[in-house]
Amino acid sequence: MSPRDVAGHGTHTSTITGGSFVSNASYKGLALGTVRGDVPRARIAMYKVCWNVPQGQCSSADILKAFDEAIHDGVDVLSLSLGTQIPLFAEVDERDGIAIGSFHAVAKGIC
Repeated sequence: MSPRDVAGHGTHTSTITGGSFVSNASYKGLALGTVRGDVPRARIAMYKVCWNVPQGQCSSADILKAFDEAIHDGVDVLSLSLGTQIPLFAEVDERDGIAIGSFHAVAKGIC
């Protein structure tokens, strides 16, 4: 199993946050300069929660497990870039896994 996501979305969002300084960067030759993420050299912990399930969605059980791992690992900030329109695997948990995980993270002092 690969830790990489199918479309590269996780890698993209991580570079927005923790991307290092890159000189001589441009977009199609325009706006030549130096680019960087919001917090260069930040330490980023990524947790894969979206697996090969119907329509590429994420199950609440996997989302909650990632929250538990992040809390255990002592992260300071959580940033989620995922979601679903319909509950997936309602037989596991009919509630919103992102909301439940977020509540537990905030209760542990994580932003």
